[in-house]
Amino acid sequence: MQPHNEAEPLALEGPSQLGEEQLDYNTWSRIGLNATPKLLADFYAESVDAFTIALGLLVAGNFQSLHDARWTNERPLVDYQSSTNTAKNIIHELLSTEKGSTLFALCAVMTESFSDSVAAKIISEMANRTADHRGITKWHSLIRCCAGTLATTSFRETSMRMSDARDGGPLENNAGARKIADALLGVGSLSRGVWRSIRVFGSLEAGVVAAVAEWMFGLSVTKEDSAMTYTIARPDETPHVDATFDLRKEPVTSRPVAHHNPSVS
Repeated sequence: MQPHNEAEPLALEGPSQLGEEQLDYNTWSRIGLNATPKLLADFYAESVDAFTIALGLLVAGNFQSLHDARWTNERPLVDYQSSTNTAKNIIHELLSTEKGSTLFALCAVMTESFSDSVAAKIISEMANRTADHRGITKWHSLIRCCAGTLATTSFRETSMRMSDARDGGPLENNAGARKIADALLGVGSLSRGVWRSIRVFGSLEAGVVAAVAEWMFGLSVTKEDSAMTYTIARPDETPHVDATFDLRKEPVTSRPVAHHNPSVS
């Protein structure tokens, strides 16, 4: 389900100029390069291009933080110890504008909850719904620039409380990146006042969506005790569920097994 986007579309010129020969982390690992955190941060920071940032700002346009959101009152760890000057410059540049700050926070909260590859896929799915653009390589680069920057904030604590997670480690993404992206864009519709409330249920990922809604956008979250079910609403709004997002694990379809009948020669 796609939320209504009232923002004017941003005109983008052509695809990214970054060559397809650019190595990613998995390629580096396969060729046996001992990549230190600083070296990886250098690589990923240099891979972030203007086209990716422009798409990211379009995604950020789906969201609007309320004044009492905790995100606006907590300082991210911009000078994260494994960040390079390039990565820090990218983060500082993003934090200089409202949409840039939203993009940074979205990337940062995804890295706190999922592996880098899953986080990149979720951001990519939101970009595809916003600007009809596919591709996750550059998102992975931007994700790495923002990783670890929320260590001094209360987001992880909020996420663990919402999802009943015990260790705060990356989730397995049982619901699928597309479903999670849809639910997050639903949160965006709430933040902009397009919808009044939504219902999210079915998995630990639903708890992450609820945590993002509360911590980052200042929305009201009510959790049902019986299951991973959350009602997310704008503060002081009359309850009225505009959309429901099912984040239950997608069933695995098995192939039929041919059974041998010994009586048939």
